[in-house]
Amino acid sequence: MTDHDKRILPVETDRLPITQPSVHSPVSTLPESQPAQQSDSADQPVQRTWWDARLLVVIIATTIVMLILLTTTWLRPVPDLQTNAASWGELEPFRIYQSEDVHNQSLVSAMEHNYIQMINKTAEQEGYKLTVNAVTADENRLILLYTAEMNDSRQIPRVSSVKLLNIATGEPISSSRVRMNGTTGNENRQQYYGTATMRLDHRQNFPREIAAQFRIMSITPDSTSEPGRIRYSPTLLVHFSLAPQFRTQETEIIYPNQVIHWNNHTVLLSRVELSPLEMRVRFTADKDTPAEHAKRDEIWLSPRGVISEKNGQSITLQPLGSRIVSHDPYTFEHVYYSNLLDEPDSLEVVVKPLGTSTYEDTQIIRIK
Repeated sequence: MTDHDKRILPVETDRLPITQPSVHSPVSTLPESQPAQQSDSADQPVQRTWWDARLLVVIIATTIVMLILLTTTWLRPVPDLQTNAASWGELEPFRIYQSEDVHNQSLVSAMEHNYIQMINKTAEQEGYKLTVNAVTADENRLILLYTAEMNDSRQIPRVSSVKLLNIATGEPISSSRVRMNGTTGNENRQQYYGTATMRLDHRQNFPREIAAQFRIMSITPDSTSEPGRIRYSPTLLVHFSLAPQFRTQETEIIYPNQVIHWNNHTVLLSRVELSPLEMRVRFTADKDTPAEHAKRDEIWLSPRGVISEKNGQSITLQPLGSRIVSHDPYTFEHVYYSNLLDEPDSLEVVVKPLGTSTYEDTQIIRIK
């Protein structure tokens, strides 16, 4: 397997082999037989007995040492990756499903670098309780962590809606779709841990005060009739302020202007936007491409990930989506998770022509 192959394959968990030392005693090499020497000395049997006893002591000591090493090897605990993972403190319930189920690499990076603001504000009505636990943001993206709870036997399958308003303008902080996910507690289905992620609108000023509106869905598990089994909470409203540190994280913009060729098509890697919570890579197709070929499946590249390398270690940042820029069929961009807070030494985007399955068509282009 070439180095190129290794860099784009998923990273597997390292396994440390447990080596067990041999239980066999070491083989002693004795000197070759010498011609027999006749001796009438009476102490010859005594010397032979002394030599045999010393050899016996060496063998016993060696055996004891080998048994100690063997026992130590067998009893050495196997590393537990789950217990050794860094704790998220009071946000620990969010860690497992965000790290392993959702694979939100931006949020994991933010937590590792303490790029998080604790909120812990609550709204409660008619037995429904909603707590905004924490938030992280940059000028491109905002991630909200919240907990929904019931004070009776009803269960929470999900939070049905989340809407964030800029208090200064009264307008939503984003016109794009809110990406929502979450999970119920392991032993308490009256609790639900969720996150809401949204793209911020560059046409508006960065929000300082936010009004968060939530509606919670609940189910009565022992209901025998369908009507009334599913219920929704009234709108639960929580106000909070965003920390000033989020406004100081400016987006880094790079213009690689690298040309990518495949078949009869030419695409320019024209612009890259880097911020703590997202990366955007923009491509512009050759405007000389005939209109009948200016289609998604003709000139678009499929996002495969961004290879981020730091101190010789690399991870692949996963794609979040793709879109056409300003309704221009010749310009499109890919969005990825970000680990910019890690200060990576290099970033390389991995792309492949859309609709092709040939491995040789995959290309890796350095963007930083």
